[in-house]
Amino acid sequence: MEALYMLNYVIFSIFLSLFVIEVGIGVISLLAYDVYRSSIRRYLLPIWGMDGTFAVFYLVNLIATYPMLDSVIYAYIVPVLIGAFFFLLRNVFISYSEYIGDKRLEALSVKIYGLSTIMMAFVVLSVFTSGVSGIGISISQGSASINLLYMLVNPFNILMFIVAALIALFIVGSYFGFGPLSRLKYVMLPLAMLIAIASLYLYVPYVFSSIASEYYLLAVSIALMLVSMALTAKGSRLTRYSALLWILVSINLFGIAQYPGLMGGQLHFTDYITGAAGASAIALLTAVCGSFLAIAIALFIYISYVKK
Repeated sequence: MEALYMLNYVIFSIFLSLFVIEVGIGVISLLAYDVYRSSIRRYLLPIWGMDGTFAVFYLVNLIATYPMLDSVIYAYIVPVLIGAFFFLLRNVFISYSEYIGDKRLEALSVKIYGLSTIMMAFVVLSVFTSGVSGIGISISQGSASINLLYMLVNPFNILMFIVAALIALFIVGSYFGFGPLSRLKYVMLPLAMLIAIASLYLYVPYVFSSIASEYYLLAVSIALMLVSMALTAKGSRLTRYSALLWILVSINLFGIAQYPGLMGGQLHFTDYITGAAGASAIALLTAVCGSFLAIAIALFIYISYVKK
């Protein structure tokens, strides 16, 4: 397996893991901001900036790692621009809520932020599921075209969005003790796992076959999920970290199962990865920049969450 492939997937997994938590916070912001205002702002204000940083880092690394995949990447320019619109809307209103000084307008701004974050998540996940499954994109003689509506609204994408929503709701239910979510939190992760596996079986058989043949990947994910649920049952503060670890590891395990397929197995990452001359430089630059970014974020999390 190409080291650059996994390095790029690790960056993506960090972004997606943080973003899943933010989606859950966005849901709580829409449903019960007044009740959980102090808790929401304590967790939200530090994390929203980190998501954006890793998103940009991932996109730059993706283009550098797979320069010959440009025609396929550029085919997604419209959904990426739509996602960027919601990204800007999200940033504007969360920043506005921090400085407005009026609680009524603050609550309204945070609700717009929450809705924008959920819409952005749907678009981002749509691009990812399309890249994995090939649904909504046509590839012919090196060029690619996209059916935007079908890419956004298809059974596989809808099911995977439900999976992401269940995981997000489990995390915020554990974080905030939100009544309706707290009562269902022990069902959410197993249900998310079952829906994900069934979706792969129905719509992305090449990934499902890989998971079936390398069953240890699924076993590791299930084990971490059970640990997170056990910590939740005990009321441990470690739940928030174990759930994040489970998401992070599971995304990378999925990347291993997906390798080297792309677009439903029509393409292979190995055919588009940068040449040997550029690989070492990209790996070194990514490792150095990623290390500095990881250290900065670790300090940020410590100051914002642990030390407080």
